[in-house]
Amino acid sequence: MATATVLTLREFEELADDGTRHELNKGQLVSVTYPKFRHSWVAQNIHDGLSPYVREKKIGRVFSEVAYLLSEDPPTLRIPDVSYLSQEHIQQASSDGYVPGGPELAVEIVSPSESAEDLQEKVEQYLASGSQVVWVVYPKTRTIHVFPQAAASAALGEDDLLEELQLFPGWSVPVTELF
Repeated sequence: MATATVLTLREFEELADDGTRHELNKGQLVSVTYPKFRHSWVAQNIHDGLSPYVREKKIGRVFSEVAYLLSEDPPTLRIPDVSYLSQEHIQQASSDGYVPGGPELAVEIVSPSESAEDLQEKVEQYLASGSQVVWVVYPKTRTIHVFPQAAASAALGEDDLLEELQLFPGWSVPVTELF
């Protein structure tokens, strides 16, 4: 049986650029596929749907593909497709480093190559590192699974309304508009 190589964060940062995007999962290098058009379309719709509310309320920022250091030992570095950081969390981040901890909201858009186990692990890692909620978006079935920190998960379809009362009181969007 082969032994997986576990990298430190420094070793990860010193890797030669091979043209592949990578994350770290408990020190193990994970190749991340580049998003295809539908994936990017949905990510942009979510970003565009949240950003005006967040800007108007001056409560933080919505980001696309920012790296979050969820754990230092062993290092876990994840890059959600879309994320939200509060003003307080932004002030704790270094402009030259990875954002420490999970974002308040992490959005993962499912790619065909991702397994259910990998997605569940990501959700658990985000929540364990401080995320308040994780949205897992399935473009193919046009559904969104919502995983809040302290409540039961929910699956939303095209006829449902996506809202996040704790983070974004008064904000909502019909799920169908995100696809």
